[in-house]
Amino acid sequence: MVPTPQRFVYKQVEGVDIDLDVYEDTSIIPNTQTPVVVYLHGGGFVLGNKEAVPKYIVEEVLRRKWILVSANYRLAPQTPIGEIYKDVIDVVTWVREELPKKTKSTLNPEKVSLWGSSAGGTLALLAGSYSKKVPNAIVAFYAATEILPTLQLGSTTKTTSLQSLPEQIRKAAQTPPVVVETPFEINPVTGGPEIQKFANHPRYQLVANANKYGCRVEVMTGLNPNSEADLPKFKDISPIHHIHSSYPPTYLVHGGADAMVPPEHSLNMTKELEKAERKVRLEIVPEKNHVFDFAINHGSEEYEKFVAPVFDFLQLQFGLAQ
Repeated sequence: MVPTPQRFVYKQVEGVDIDLDVYEDTSIIPNTQTPVVVYLHGGGFVLGNKEAVPKYIVEEVLRRKWILVSANYRLAPQTPIGEIYKDVIDVVTWVREELPKKTKSTLNPEKVSLWGSSAGGTLALLAGSYSKKVPNAIVAFYAATEILPTLQLGSTTKTTSLQSLPEQIRKAAQTPPVVVETPFEINPVTGGPEIQKFANHPRYQLVANANKYGCRVEVMTGLNPNSEADLPKFKDISPIHHIHSSYPPTYLVHGGADAMVPPEHSLNMTKELEKAERKVRLEIVPEKNHVFDFAINHGSEEYEKFVAPVFDFLQLQFGLAQ
């Protein structure tokens, strides 16, 4: 049974509490140098919150006697991607500096890794690019590594103005930074989102209509893809362009049939990491679409083949015996 997490606020922005959940096995020996996995939810930078963590991640992290932190972050369009990833850096800083004061375990600040799904994976990779003190390792499932072409997928017009959206849809883009809303229900079996249940939610409609009206790029980034001045800024929020000599060990997982974020994103990121002589592993899962892992059960054949090696990779990066 998954324990009830502890909630903490790790930062405030414009009067909004940005919080996280801490899952901890109470049987952990207090003097153990416990590693931490920080999970970042998906949702296209617009949807989702910290509750949308795959059940298998919670179960396996706790089985290994690690600590899991599932964090909220500010959402677009109220906060552009170029600001959102800074929340992730702040989460890692909070985990290293503040979490040891609030947990029964003895944390090792050198053993903090990031795990993100979809948009969360992109944010994890960006944190690897921009953190002054990089995470111990990064895991990214079906993450976009080149922002502009990804956000242009699905647009049916070349309109780039947010004002082109219907008023009732545009309202979702005119509220303060949002992190507390859950525009979907969590499936108790898979631990994943019940996507069909939030199709009419204003934030989901914002994404759908942004595609329809061709302004998804502006909604997500606050940048204009037709502006020569803005084009270089898209590289600033694309992790593939910011791989450096101390970039952390990285594990990329992608569905081979992903229609939302094509697997080329992970393939190309792998090539660039290899060019930079950084440690990287890539797993392309045949015939699987976006968010395929939410339907994988802990201990199943698919889990053992495609997911268990990710935890073994983290165990190795944490310097723990297999």
